[in-house]
Amino acid sequence: MRIVMVEASSRSSGCSATRQTTAYWGASVRVLNLSLALRDYQVDAINTLARNYGQGIKRQILAMPTGSGKTETAAGIFQRVIEAGIMPPRTVPYFIVDRTVLCQQAAERFERMGFNVGIVQGDNTTPRQGNEDVIVASVQSIRARYKARPVPDDMGMAIIDEAHIIHRRHAQIIKTLDNILVVGLSATPLREGLGRLFQGVVKGPTIAECIERGWLVPFRCYGTQKPNLDGVEVTRGDYNQRQLGQRMQTITGDIVSSWKALGENRQTIVFAVDIAHAGDIAEDFRAEGIAAAVIHHKTPPDDIADLFGRFESGELRILCSVTKLSTGFDSPITSCAIMARPTLSEALYMQMAGRVCRPYPGKQTALLLDHAGNVERFGRPDDFRVPGSLDDGELASRNARKRCELPEMRTCPECTYMVPRAERECPECGLTMGKPNVVVVKDGELVDLDSSADPANKSRCDEALSRKQFYAELLGFARERGYKRGWAWHKYHTRYGERPAFGSAKPLEPSLATRRWIKSRQIAHARARKL
Repeated sequence: MRIVMVEASSRSSGCSATRQTTAYWGASVRVLNLSLALRDYQVDAINTLARNYGQGIKRQILAMPTGSGKTETAAGIFQRVIEAGIMPPRTVPYFIVDRTVLCQQAAERFERMGFNVGIVQGDNTTPRQGNEDVIVASVQSIRARYKARPVPDDMGMAIIDEAHIIHRRHAQIIKTLDNILVVGLSATPLREGLGRLFQGVVKGPTIAECIERGWLVPFRCYGTQKPNLDGVEVTRGDYNQRQLGQRMQTITGDIVSSWKALGENRQTIVFAVDIAHAGDIAEDFRAEGIAAAVIHHKTPPDDIADLFGRFESGELRILCSVTKLSTGFDSPITSCAIMARPTLSEALYMQMAGRVCRPYPGKQTALLLDHAGNVERFGRPDDFRVPGSLDDGELASRNARKRCELPEMRTCPECTYMVPRAERECPECGLTMGKPNVVVVKDGELVDLDSSADPANKSRCDEALSRKQFYAELLGFARERGYKRGWAWHKYHTRYGERPAFGSAKPLEPSLATRRWIKSRQIAHARARKL
């Protein structure tokens, strides 16, 4: 790559003007001894940022999926910038986080990579030693400590984490640092007005590409019909939280029964509307003997640390949250998310879904149990694509056009798996589905679309699973669970409306399709017991 000239003029923060000649970010002026191994797409992203910077594009968004290694990529950017010497003298790069609780987390990760790290965050602020490679700071502490000017004098560049969450001080920092590099990191750069602060977006791999390469685990999505939200007002682009909380208190569905049937006893996080809603859901789980707790913005930091530790150890199975877990929560052991909060924000939906797709030993899939209609509203998480340009004030129309291009989703009437509307066969249970039907949803219930409700769906395709084989697999399931043979007889009759005529059938190992069908019946049975 060509040699570029970097002109660093005087800034309102007080740094003196300097002029320096340097090679692009690959040239070594100072070498850091780091433990850092970057993936190819991370290196590509850094190279693109460097190329854009050489062309005068200094304020850039780097869009990468949750779990794809944004912090590691940030470390790679710091390494290249420091080693190339493109910052003004006596300055240091800053990593700016949105929440004070994330400061220590980021600092520890950079230290493990080999950086000398300073911290600017309330009482945890470290005295400057002069040998720091990186400063990790909360935007709240920058605002509190530097009231007379927007940025510290020694800020030579900035990476803003979770750049879709922009405070006023963020904007002041970006506008002040007009001649040095500013990179915003985000999985969902959809916020209105980002295009007025940043000059462009560098796109990393898609979620689907990360899944294909094994960097993330694939999604399995189950859902219900959308809850009836007629009359719930929209405030600042999303449902009014107070009204939504009142509505969802009565339209909770059978969240616990669904989890017991489909959740596979996974470490699970629940996204609720408000604190009362989260508390009710947690109490429902505890009533069934399942360890659950609530976490929200009023939870003391020490209690948060204790809850996270108990969750990681498996002592807690369920964490119910309002918004506390939608950003910055990094727990690869989590493999199931229950969406009990409807939202009109695609960014919030993707942030929630992204909490469960990080790989972990033995983890094969990320499970979404959607009681809020979000998957149907926005599509599967792996359908998400970052827009080619940042919003400059026309976010709603752009996202509306984008959503029109996504495959519409519907719920399989047999196993509740979310299926693209154009598909005619459920990939989970093999049910051959007819054209989508208009379904009347009864408020307060989690809808089980019984296949017998529509004659077109009553029959099972013989090629998907023969009736004799299905009955034999029911016998196998009964033997596995210690049920009597009559249990299989009744389940067969429930499905086909006739007696099984296979007296000589031998038990077979239940297939995934059969297990999914049994789980769907368990949901209906559990719900009926509560009515």
